[in-house]
Amino acid sequence: MQIGDEVVGMQLLDAKFKTQKKQFFLQCLLATVTVLVVLMLLETVASLAVIAALGASAFIVFAIPKAQSSRPRVILGGYLIGTVIGTLCHGPAQLQWAANPVLNRYAGILCAAVAVGLATFLMTVTNSEHPPAVGIALGLVLGEWHYRTIVVVMLGVVVLCIARWILRSWLKNLV
Repeated sequence: MQIGDEVVGMQLLDAKFKTQKKQFFLQCLLATVTVLVVLMLLETVASLAVIAALGASAFIVFAIPKAQSSRPRVILGGYLIGTVIGTLCHGPAQLQWAANPVLNRYAGILCAAVAVGLATFLMTVTNSEHPPAVGIALGLVLGEWHYRTIVVVMLGVVVLCIARWILRSWLKNLV
């Protein structure tokens, strides 16, 4: 709905962008370069669902670096919990629970849902709430599990944390 020159309830550009264009572009460029370096160094795309979680973490680190979910302890703790729970729930999801293939399919879905619930619970009680890390638990249960996936994810997370630590005094919340 339009009233005069203003669209009610909608602002296309963030107000901060008008005064901090350089900061926005540089921090987003840093997110791009960091993810590029991670993917090139590790020369793998492991599981796309799992790697997508790293992209979400890059957003948090470079767009809202002052947020609780951007702290290295939270990122590393969240991913550690997500990978452990995803690994533990992957095994039962692969078992043949019954002769009926429909029941087996739902057993995998049940294990995936349990992985999300357990990871969420452990992250909240340990104060390690990093939402993309719950995606790791889900991706490890539903995707193809491989130890290399865990290595890729954890190395990628370490690179993100190092980049954030090095740039901590310069990074600003963009949201």
